[in-house]
Amino acid sequence: MKEFGPEDALQLEKPTKSFLCPLEDGQGIDFEQFVISNEESKVIFKGQLEIDLRPEFEGDDKYRGIKYTLGEEVLLRNTLIQTKLIFSNNRNEPLQNFRMVEKHFLDEVELACYDFTYPFVLPNSTNCWESLYETPKLSEDEIERIVANPLCVSSDTFYFEGNKLVIHQKVRYTYVRNDKKE
Repeated sequence: MKEFGPEDALQLEKPTKSFLCPLEDGQGIDFEQFVISNEESKVIFKGQLEIDLRPEFEGDDKYRGIKYTLGEEVLLRNTLIQTKLIFSNNRNEPLQNFRMVEKHFLDEVELACYDFTYPFVLPNSTNCWESLYETPKLSEDEIERIVANPLCVSSDTFYFEGNKLVIHQKVRYTYVRNDKKE
């Protein structure tokens, strides 16, 4: 069977039904914090990963399903956002060409695709991966639909070391009106 590589991720047309690599492939790579800022560098989300306890995620897979509740402005009303991912490489070997391919979907229709590479990650190190995203252009009707239908937006995020898939995460998003955020 052919291994799933970065080009396969880029060609996905809809969300995956299951995780495409074993959890242990990403052992030693830990995601610690995720921050989203708007174009003016104002932090609009800062948090840890929230585990998504969907019944279809059993055993160790439940640690790879993530939920985020975000204000509608995060991806719906900004044209650019900045993200900062704090992660650790707790392996004794460096990561070479650590690449993230992330596909966002509204139901099963692709909204956006992002592709970033962190060329070299020292062994036993904590790192900050900053990226600039151009957000999808959405109509007011699409925004209303997304806000009215929690979890209809999802993403598959694939992390590769070179061409080998080492981490696959599935995220579901809820967007809320700013006046309804807790």
